[in-house]
Amino acid sequence: MLICPEVAVSTAMVYKNLNLRLTKCEKKLKNFPFEMPVFDAGIHLCNDLETVTTEFCPEIQTIKQKLVGMNAVGALMSGSGPTVFGLFNDPEEARAAYRSLLKNENRRVWIAEPLL
Repeated sequence: MLICPEVAVSTAMVYKNLNLRLTKCEKKLKNFPFEMPVFDAGIHLCNDLETVTTEFCPEIQTIKQKLVGMNAVGALMSGSGPTVFGLFNDPEEARAAYRSLLKNENRRVWIAEPLL
C-alpha cells in the first residue's frame, strides 16, 4: 500500500538538511541469511531521510503509526518522501486499511501487490 499526503517535499531541501553523522540505519542486510523463512520488515526497514522529512511533514509519522495499527508488518517513508508504504501479510487487512485511509481527503492512497 502507498499513501501520499498532499504535501510538497523538496528533495534538494531534504538532502541539504541531512546530517550524515546522525544517520542511524545499520547495514542489517549485509549478511542476511536467505534461508530464513521470514523477512522481518520491522527490523530491516530503515530510511535515514525520514528524520529530515518528518520535521517538515509530521504526518509521515502519523501515517506509519496508523499502518502498523492496522496490522501492517512494516511501514516506511519512500525515498525523500512524503510517500509512505505499508507492507501487509494479509490481503484482506490491506484492503480494510485502504478503505479506512481513503476517508482522508488530504492524501492519496493506492493498494498494490508485489510482483513475484
